[in-house]
Amino acid sequence: MTHTLGTAGRDRRHRLGGFTLVELLVTLLLSGLVSAAVLQLLVGDLRQVGRLGRWLRERQAGERTLELVRGELQRAEAVTLQAGEAPLPAGCSLAGRAFVLQLQGRNRGGQSVAVLYSRGAAPSSIWRGDVLMRCGPAYGLDGEWSDGTAVSRVLIDALPPRDGFRIGATAPGVLSLELTRQLADGQTIRQEQVAPGG
Repeated sequence: MTHTLGTAGRDRRHRLGGFTLVELLVTLLLSGLVSAAVLQLLVGDLRQVGRLGRWLRERQAGERTLELVRGELQRAEAVTLQAGEAPLPAGCSLAGRAFVLQLQGRNRGGQSVAVLYSRGAAPSSIWRGDVLMRCGPAYGLDGEWSDGTAVSRVLIDALPPRDGFRIGATAPGVLSLELTRQLADGQTIRQEQVAPGG
């Protein structure tokens, strides 16, 4: 005996069995849009994290530079600021850069040494913008100035012209150090420290 199902019975059994093609396409389209939005948010977050990481690294480099200058000011016996006139230490050259600071002190052997800081054009194209350079004795393993000849090194780059590094007297025996850097993405980092100095 054969039974024939009516049209309504077949439609009901067909609907119970799954989705229609239109429903599947709409679901795929919506899930694709949601996935694209989530992916775009993740990429934006990764860019922001990368930018923050670069900013933190640049800020740490600035802090290390200011700490070095501050430490050398503490060990110096005589300080000449940018307004003063001082003979260049042996083996040092300004090479077109502006005189910023000169320190006189003694190394571990008791010999008189000089350290010169200058600001201006970079010595090569690997540096960004103007640079702050240090010319003077290197440090030994004991953390003291060595007995060797003066060496010239870039301390930090990305300084804007003229005002990237400033040092001035704020009170008797107190100097203020200001470091300003202009990064490639347009960010400006300004850092300050106070140091003892003559």
